[in-house]
Amino acid sequence: MDKENKSHGASPAQNRRYRLPLIMKLLLGAIGAEALLLLLDLSMLNKSSILPMEYLNAEMDEGADFYPACLKYNDNVVTWKYGRDSVVSTASHDIFYKDDAQLLEKMRQCPDVDIYVPGRFRSHGYCEDSAAYMKFLESRILPTWALTMKYVDNATNETFSYHDLCPKTPMLFFNHYWDGFPGSPDWPATKPVYLMPNIEMYELTAEH
Repeated sequence: MDKENKSHGASPAQNRRYRLPLIMKLLLGAIGAEALLLLLDLSMLNKSSILPMEYLNAEMDEGADFYPACLKYNDNVVTWKYGRDSVVSTASHDIFYKDDAQLLEKMRQCPDVDIYVPGRFRSHGYCEDSAAYMKFLESRILPTWALTMKYVDNATNETFSYHDLCPKTPMLFFNHYWDGFPGSPDWPATKPVYLMPNIEMYELTAEH
């Protein structure tokens, strides 16, 4: 593990010795996302003979809270732990607010991949997609402020950027909605970018 992530308190997820290659996890996440959306569609039809309804309901219930959390907390960080085991009473531990006194400690617990979904795009479609990726990648959804604000260590008065905290954590973007972040001067050269495109969107260009 590199010194950068050690010095900023990298999470246990990044310190695991034995890990699947990230590209494999992303592929599995994409497959899982499609499977979850298919199950949701089948359950809405309520006439599926492909899978038992109890299985469909179990899959829906397990990830049921991610989707409404994405819509409801549309300007907050939402983590995959929200609503786990149907427990939402401790949402403050799994929903990060901008004025959270423990925000620095929470943000420096970098997952294997972060998902960028600004508040203006937290609609039904993008929340369905991002919630599925969040669930299967055990990730978190970040709003714009999470990438731009300065995090202050009250004990030392030091300030950190998001890139200081998670310099090697890959970022997943949807379509062309990356708001110029990967091209900014402060984007770490060690930080991978993954794009989940919708090929029907005319806004996508060769640059993307």
